[in-house]
Amino acid sequence: MKKFTAVLLTLLMLCALSACGSNDLPASDVDYDLTTYGSTVLFAQITQMTDNPQDYNGKTVRMEGSFNPYPVHQKDGSSQMRCSCIVWDNTKCCTAGLDFVLDGLTYPDGYPEAGKTIVIEGVFQEDSLFGIKRGVLTKASLLKSK
Repeated sequence: MKKFTAVLLTLLMLCALSACGSNDLPASDVDYDLTTYGSTVLFAQITQMTDNPQDYNGKTVRMEGSFNPYPVHQKDGSSQMRCSCIVWDNTKCCTAGLDFVLDGLTYPDGYPEAGKTIVIEGVFQEDSLFGIKRGVLTKASLLKSK
């Protein structure tokens, strides 16, 4: 019985380790690889980045979330499209996200469909929208869209 238990535990451990395989993303020297964070820590980290954007200027960030384009309307009647990568908190009641600009592209050309799961990587820069400090990933690359 001890031998059977030992073999079973060994097989379970091997199965668990094999599940930790590659995520098919290119290797990169990112400062914050948010694709490796659990949902609670991920939500907290993005909230921290948006609350204190000055602390993250120039840092490279990789994240996975849902693609969300949205218009920003100005008082003069003009509007501009912004794009964000959105994540949900652990209870699925709240969202957080970062805006991004794909390097060399203008929305909608080269951008995925709204709602697609994406992985992006870019350089965090402090930004503001209607006088509210926030962050945006500039020089961003779309690594994955599904």
